[in-house]
Amino acid sequence: MKMRKNSINGLIFIILLFILSSCSYDYSITTVPEEGGMKFHKITDRKDVVLGNIVMDLEEELDEGLVWSGASSIDYSKSAKRIAFVGKKNNKKNVFIKNVEKGQTTTQRTFRTDVDGVAFSSDGEDIAFVDYYSKTWDIFTINATKGAAIRQITQSPAEERNPVFAPDDKKIYFEKSSSRLKNYIWSYNIKTGMLTQIAEGSQPDVSPDGSKLYVTRFNKETENTEIWSIDLETGKESIILSDDKKGFSTPKVSPNGEYLLIVGTSPREEDRPRNLDLYRIKINGTNLTQLTFHGGHDNSPSWGKNNKTIYFVSQRGNEEGRYNIWSIELQN
Repeated sequence: MKMRKNSINGLIFIILLFILSSCSYDYSITTVPEEGGMKFHKITDRKDVVLGNIVMDLEEELDEGLVWSGASSIDYSKSAKRIAFVGKKNNKKNVFIKNVEKGQTTTQRTFRTDVDGVAFSSDGEDIAFVDYYSKTWDIFTINATKGAAIRQITQSPAEERNPVFAPDDKKIYFEKSSSRLKNYIWSYNIKTGMLTQIAEGSQPDVSPDGSKLYVTRFNKETENTEIWSIDLETGKESIILSDDKKGFSTPKVSPNGEYLLIVGTSPREEDRPRNLDLYRIKINGTNLTQLTFHGGHDNSPSWGKNNKTIYFVSQRGNEEGRYNIWSIELQN
């Protein structure tokens, strides 16, 4: 993900939908040959108004690469067996919930204006979300199934985004923009309200035992994004994945703590545009595997109830390239 230094905030946070491509592509294709052996299942349809991540291709105008929002636009609750997602209805973006096992209708859970990013608590009882409020992005929580009470978690002139609950639901980790060059991970203690700055990074996720964070960072030399781990006990920071030509973002750790799902760029080819795909890598930085190869964007991954099911948003399966939520079962 290549960007100039003064464009780093746009690297992570883009609020205008603008997709450029010099290559026409048949988005109605559900799978491509490279994805053989994996079972794809469509979770939502057009009436669910799923809002996917925003992507821009700046190659033609600025000689840059893909730029995309790393917000988690969906999250699967392993406890409640539901998916929370950001949808756009009546020109307003809000949190919606769908029971994936019973196939029930979609329920709108918030009635705000500009929601961006969702996360279930570990017990499935609450949802954290990001909303553009008082001229900045802040984090809020709401009960996942009942009531209308909303709790504001952050309130500052800075932008706070990408919340994720700790495994014990005692803290919420999130990113905070401190300047145009760096973002930092903070934690919020739900009981005491204490805010603590932890380390540089964006788009945090927490290991199942709560001991490590996995984050996205920007490399000034390669002008691409990388994946790092942060040991919350020792403070040790380790790079997991970096590439001179590809950018990676949005790390999501598996339920067994052994793998990360990540979003990464795939180069333009003769029969498909440059796009975002899903990758998997072991937490020690080995065995990087590309999972999806469709010419549409696949992003915002979320692990299912086991270490094989993955939910994500994708443009595949319809002529217009609209986003829907899909799932796949990994073979190994």
